[in-house]
Amino acid sequence: MNKVTFIIPGVGKSAKDYDVLLETLTQKGLNPVPIQIDWEMNSFSHWKAQAEEAISSKLGEIRGNRHYHRNPLDGVNIVGFSYGGLIASLLDAGMDTARTYCSVPDVFSDKDMRRKFDSITSRKAGVKPNWEEFDRLNQGVNFSFNSFLYGEKESPMYEQSARSLASRFQTDETEIHSVQEVGHDINSQGYATAIANLHNWLN
Repeated sequence: MNKVTFIIPGVGKSAKDYDVLLETLTQKGLNPVPIQIDWEMNSFSHWKAQAEEAISSKLGEIRGNRHYHRNPLDGVNIVGFSYGGLIASLLDAGMDTARTYCSVPDVFSDKDMRRKFDSITSRKAGVKPNWEEFDRLNQGVNFSFNSFLYGEKESPMYEQSARSLASRFQTDETEIHSVQEVGHDINSQGYATAIANLHNWLN
């Protein structure tokens, strides 16, 4: 089976920040494809378009590859970490692949969470989220399989968010998992292994 894992990074991050994650997924045969986001644009519309263009191009290759099994999108997973998870949630519904949301804050309806996230993203990367734009673009996390991960050692708000989102956007197949002994760091070995194990279990 051919497997592909798209990775949408956290705010201000790029592929070079995820060496452990990329190496682990490669070793597991999950063919990671990091998505490059131009954070300086500071626009959900722009970030969404960037991710969709990169992912659509690769999905086109997958659909056209006769070596893939009958449903060519089986084995494809889109992983979004924190802010990247918000971008993943906005992607076109036609990209109906598995989605894994890692340490994503519940900003879909929680105004207090939005204020907390504003402070974090501004401090880390100088990014000020435009929530009105986000609300216009957001159609709900309505894909066929959603999974939610959070680090055991993270702020309690990430566990609360994972459970809230898993409940609000529950589909026929929804999973929620705590990553043991891990904080807010998708590039840790523990988080990388958890993603790889989940992906292999899905497919």
